[in-house]
Amino acid sequence: MKSDCCGSRKTDCNFPVCCRPGNADKPRCRDSHPATAGLFELNGTLDFRFGPRLAEVDLLARTLRLAAELDGGFWHLRDRECYRRDRRKDWELQRRGFLVLRFLAEDVVYRPQGLGVQSLLAA
Repeated sequence: MKSDCCGSRKTDCNFPVCCRPGNADKPRCRDSHPATAGLFELNGTLDFRFGPRLAEVDLLARTLRLAAELDGGFWHLRDRECYRRDRRKDWELQRRGFLVLRFLAEDVVYRPQGLGVQSLLAA
């Protein structure tokens, strides 16, 4: 086995973020796949307000009008209001022409090869 973008001992790192928590902000990890290198910005802000501040997207590909959100249990799955807030954000992004993809954070960290993101981006 060889080391992947973040130094872990895995052979698959198919998502534009690194497969280890805490490393997604490192460009070498986020841009490790040639098909997505340079496309995504971490915590990209947009020109509209969502709640008390400017809307922010976990992984934003402006040129593709693609917003990828990584949902963790505490902020996204805690209760019905968290779920509703995320749906409102999805709607606001869609109204502005963005395709919104949501993934469980644990899937991105532990099972990135099963997400099929590279196939989607290649289409």
